[in-house]
Amino acid sequence: GLSGVPPGRGGRLTGHHAPRAVPATPAPHDPRRPVRVLYGLYVCGDHRDTADAQGALRSARRAADAVRRDFGIRPRELGPLLPAAA
Repeated sequence: GLSGVPPGRGGRLTGHHAPRAVPATPAPHDPRRPVRVLYGLYVCGDHRDTADAQGALRSARRAADAVRRDFGIRPRELGPLLPAAA
């Protein structure tokens, strides 16, 4: 059932349309839009990847990698974004 509502006694679910909640992704959508616009100019956010928090994080990581490459800094080691909890 719904949040403690017994089966057969379900309430109504309501949906609200929020037209600006996430970036529009009309087809064909490129989920890997470039984050390096010019040398020294980088853009990241969910509008550069998938329209969700993970897309925003992926584009930020790609932007950081582009900055490193442009400034000759050794690439990061592949691994988790955050250290594992102890």
